[in-house]
Amino acid sequence: MTLGRLAYTKNGVLHILDIESGGVTVIDDGSQQMHSPTWHPEGTFVAYASSVIMAVRLEDMRSRPVSPIDQPAAFPVWHPSGRLMLYDIQGTGIHLHSLETDKIQFLPLGNLSIQAACHPDQQQIAFVGVIDGEKHICTVDLKCLDDQNCPTAVAQLTRAGRYNHAPSYSPDGTRIAFERFLEGGEHWAIMTMNTDGSDLQQITPAGVDAHHPTWGPGGNYLAFERVEKDVHSIHLIYADGSGMRGLTSDGEREPAWWFEG
Repeated sequence: MTLGRLAYTKNGVLHILDIESGGVTVIDDGSQQMHSPTWHPEGTFVAYASSVIMAVRLEDMRSRPVSPIDQPAAFPVWHPSGRLMLYDIQGTGIHLHSLETDKIQFLPLGNLSIQAACHPDQQQIAFVGVIDGEKHICTVDLKCLDDQNCPTAVAQLTRAGRYNHAPSYSPDGTRIAFERFLEGGEHWAIMTMNTDGSDLQQITPAGVDAHHPTWGPGGNYLAFERVEKDVHSIHLIYADGSGMRGLTSDGEREPAWWFEG
C-alpha cells in the first residue's frame, strides 16, 4: 500500500506532496485565495474553494469553475462516485451538485448545515449542523432526498462542545474524525468517534491546537493541521493517539489525503 499524496494550501496557494518521494507540485491560480482542497476519488482532479468552487485536472493543470460564478461557495467535497460534489453556498447551507447534469440541489437539513463529508458507501454524509448557536457533527442518508424527509432523518452525534467542525470518515466508514474546541483548555483537538457517536476519543495531546483531520491509508493514522505560536504545519498521528510527528513546518494548512483504496 502506497502512502499516496497530500493536498494542502500555503499562503493561499495549492500544493500537492507526494509523501513517499517528498516531491511537491505547486498549483497557483493567481488568486492567493485557494483553500479547502478535496480529491476526486481517482486522484485525477483536485477541487478547491476560491470565492467559487474550482477543479484542476492534474494531467494538464487546467482549472475550471464548478459552482455558479455569482454565488460565493466553500468547503467542497467530492462524492465517492466522482459524479457528484457537495459544497456550501454562502449563508444557505450544503448543496449537492451533479457534475453530469449540472443540476444543483439544496439539502434541506432542518438547520443551517456546513462542511460536508461523504461516507465510503456513497449514501451517508456527515456535516456540521448549527443548532441553537452551537456547531455539532450530524449525519444523514442522502436517500432522504427521495423520501423528502431530510430534516427528520438527521442524526445529531455530538452533544458536548460548542464548536465541532471538519468531519472526516475513515476509509472503512466506521469512524469519524473531527475537530473540537476544548473550552477548558482553550485549544482545538482532533477527536474520533463511531458513526453513531459512540466511543468518543481525543486523539491529539492536551495543549496541541489541531484542525482539519484527514485519514491515511488503512485508517491507521491521520494527518492534521497544527498551529503553534501562530505557525501552521501538517502533522501525522496514529489513530490511537500515539506517534505524533511533523510532516511540514512552514505555513501549511488544510491537508486532504488521497491514496489508492
